[in-house]
Amino acid sequence: MKQIHGAESTISRRTLMRLAGGAAAFSSTRTFALVNGRVSGTASGQEPGGPEPPMDWQPVFFHRGEALAVARLTETILPRTDTPGAIDADVPAYVDLVISLESESMQARFRDRLEALQRRCRKEHGGRDLLEASSGELTELLGRISDDVVDPADEDPDLRALFRQLKQHTVVGYYTSLEGRTEELGLPAAVQRMQWQGCTGAGDHGGAR
Repeated sequence: MKQIHGAESTISRRTLMRLAGGAAAFSSTRTFALVNGRVSGTASGQEPGGPEPPMDWQPVFFHRGEALAVARLTETILPRTDTPGAIDADVPAYVDLVISLESESMQARFRDRLEALQRRCRKEHGGRDLLEASSGELTELLGRISDDVVDPADEDPDLRALFRQLKQHTVVGYYTSLEGRTEELGLPAAVQRMQWQGCTGAGDHGGAR
């Protein structure tokens, strides 16, 4: 998994993507938009589920089925267009690593919520799970559990919490990856570290070297 840290930039290519619990916003022209928690997808139609997501990494926490489901969900949040998608940027492996570092209770909660989303997907889409549903069906499913579109009469706080968590991890994992940094944001592949030199005498106010 390729990770590069320390980038700060105004992102002008994505529609306002509100991080769960945070104030950061991202803009985009992606066909899948998350606007103040609202999901609107035009990226997929209703074709059957595509081929199994590639998995050329060894999960630390997830079992294979969970890892593949997370891969489809993160790719639904940030699909490949003219720039890399979540899978291209190793976001599923990043999510796996982050969850592996959580407490056992948090890990169990994530796993229970993911299975609850599987059950809801099967219930709403003719028995098809997160791997078998079409991209359009996944977009619709995530739309209904987004913060600002959930029907209060049918509110499922656990599923909403799962979506917020996945959205946050997807954004952080993507924009700290080599692909997100260079191909999406247009930033350099490497960051030069500057060393601060303190004052050495009168009139010398120091500076970065």
